[in-house]
Amino acid sequence: MNHLEKPNAHKIFTASISDVRPFASILRGVMLSNRATLIISNAGITVTVEEMRTSLGKLSKAYVLKAFFDEFEYNPPLEVVQDGGMGESGGPTTFEIALDTFLECLNVFGSGNPSASFAPERGSGKRGGWQMREGEEDTEEPRPRDNAKVSWSKNAERATMMKMTYQEIGAPLSMILAEEASGPTTTVEMVTLEAAENLDLPFDDGETIARIIMKSSLFRDAVTEVDATCERLSFICTPRSAQRAQIQGSNNRGPQIRAVKPAFRIHAAGAYGTTEMDFPNDRDVLETFDCDQPVEATPLYRVVRSLTSSAKTSIRIESSGLLSIQFQLPKNGFDHAFIELLVKLGL
Repeated sequence: MNHLEKPNAHKIFTASISDVRPFASILRGVMLSNRATLIISNAGITVTVEEMRTSLGKLSKAYVLKAFFDEFEYNPPLEVVQDGGMGESGGPTTFEIALDTFLECLNVFGSGNPSASFAPERGSGKRGGWQMREGEEDTEEPRPRDNAKVSWSKNAERATMMKMTYQEIGAPLSMILAEEASGPTTTVEMVTLEAAENLDLPFDDGETIARIIMKSSLFRDAVTEVDATCERLSFICTPRSAQRAQIQGSNNRGPQIRAVKPAFRIHAAGAYGTTEMDFPNDRDVLETFDCDQPVEATPLYRVVRSLTSSAKTSIRIESSGLLSIQFQLPKNGFDHAFIELLVKLGL
């Protein structure tokens, strides 16, 4: 019997969305490898993917808050309580899926591929979920959206609707997809596996030596200028004290101070040469710039390039050599999702 049809069953998770394109774009952004861990809680869904080829680990996470979906319901799995009865466990539910298969399912009607990706809307950037970690609850009440919530029965033109259900521990992740409420539907059941322990890369805000927040459009423009043969980028941050130098002025005007080093530089080296893109410490360019000491971090270019469909970009570097890049992905004008890339650099 289909897991969606079990009568009177305790469904752990149900969520629906009227257009799969934003969700598919988020999943593509974290695809370091094919194995993904889904953590479902009352706050939303966290998708974690890791790549550990060397001692320098890479971890990408997508935090999708419940307000991102048109419908979201989570009921913790049942467990035996002291009196012998059944009660909710209260914690998150975790399982693994094949990420490429998930994306193929979302694209069953052809609207979940990269060419049909959505254009992110600009949000306020003030939502508390900007740096949410799994296990944390989204205590802020969702603010009213600019447009009415689209229900499962309504559909935007050429958009694919989706409804996900996870019935019980060990059950498949079931999805119903349709282009029109009155048209044909496709039902898919994906195998779920017990989640293995993921790489732990906790970022200590107290040890942050560099922090940058900028519009993703500027970051995206800079990255697209990089030669396609480039495998690595370098992020170079210079503290304010080292950005300026004293030079002797002309016409007896005395010494003058001028900037000689940019606050933030992106350096790329490829088969056909090098590229440098400089960003001054100007609020119109860098919304936030804090740097305690000169630092250079080199993440994989192909990873950064795949995470640029966003409204704002946050770059943080920890003294131990941990790099955090966060990409804010607003939906309907509000910050209901973001992607975080964590790379252990070993400075």
